[in-house]
Amino acid sequence: MKAVILFSGGKDSALAAILLSKFFEIELVTFSFGMLDNWKKAEKAAKELNFPFRKFDLDKKILEEASKMVINEGFPANGIKHIHCQALQEMAKGSKIIADGVRRDDRVPVLSLSEIRHLEDKFDVHFIQPLMGYSRRTINLLIDKFLIIKEYKSGDSL
Repeated sequence: MKAVILFSGGKDSALAAILLSKFFEIELVTFSFGMLDNWKKAEKAAKELNFPFRKFDLDKKILEEASKMVINEGFPANGIKHIHCQALQEMAKGSKIIADGVRRDDRVPVLSLSEIRHLEDKFDVHFIQPLMGYSRRTINLLIDKFLIIKEYKSGDSL
């Protein structure tokens, strides 16, 4: 059975994929708005992890909606969450199991229990958040066990 994981190319979503690979066939999915090629870092990370990778372009309207939220609220949290939810919904349309790398002490993009249930019921999908019970400190311990990390600043080339 396949689990499709929302994959940023970062440590958390990579760890989520590794943990879930013990139970499921894994596919990593990164979303883009088709304007930048920053998704290529996620593709490279997926290749190094030896998991299938797919890029999906989200409608630019979603970015416009999120941008308006950020401007109106003066804070990015709800805009980021909006994009995350839209990406999960796109994944759910063609999958039975979806996952992300959100952890217990993340502030954004955390979904409430009712939002998770709505997603699962609306799309008849299982939504797994394998890192939700772990703190950043514990995740770093696990990452050190499973991954060799190279950190880049935003905008750095591969």
